[in-house]
Amino acid sequence: MIQHVDTLKTLAIGAPVHGRDGFGGRLRKLVVDPARKEIRALIVDRGPTHHPVVVPIGLVADTDGNHIALTIDTHELAALQHFAEIDYTEPDPAWEARFGHADHEPHYDVVRDSVPFEVGYTQRFGSGLVQHHVHAGIPDQLAPIGRGTKVSCENGQVGHLDQVLIDPMGHMLQALLVRTGHVHSRLVRVPGEWVAWISEEEIHLSIDHSLAKNLPDYQLGDY
Repeated sequence: MIQHVDTLKTLAIGAPVHGRDGFGGRLRKLVVDPARKEIRALIVDRGPTHHPVVVPIGLVADTDGNHIALTIDTHELAALQHFAEIDYTEPDPAWEARFGHADHEPHYDVVRDSVPFEVGYTQRFGSGLVQHHVHAGIPDQLAPIGRGTKVSCENGQVGHLDQVLIDPMGHMLQALLVRTGHVHSRLVRVPGEWVAWISEEEIHLSIDHSLAKNLPDYQLGDY
């Protein structure tokens, strides 16, 4: 039974997501506004035969850290904006000056998630290429962060993102729950005010590694 959280909501990467009529998928990533440290949406993975979708944070009814309940049914979930991560390359404009001939090959596109809409790139190989990574389904200024997102500090790596704690009204980031280590991993709580900047690949903290490594283990209910 999902209990209402009066103070903070816990969003755990990989947690099951339920519509009003049943299971809808699992939380794959969180979409954050790096400038405001605000969670704007969830990326919900609906399974290998379905496209991931972008769920606005306002559609989250409740969460206990183990489950996420939405205010919509699963058929409404399926109709939401599709999400895709796209890697592509394009000809390097400096290629002709460096090698004496132009590279006229068109863009090469790698789509990680098959999408039912036109992404605008042809699939060809080129030689002098510049690589790009973009997203379909969310604005460019927002960053999708997930379990693979590295959490680092001034002089070292702390671990990888596991969960986030947000306030239920403004959906602002209040704390990170970070998984440290590999074989003997720990879950530690990092206050949101320590977050200096956020990107898709990395969440950087404004603290020294000596402080980060002495963080206590997180216990459920510690806010």
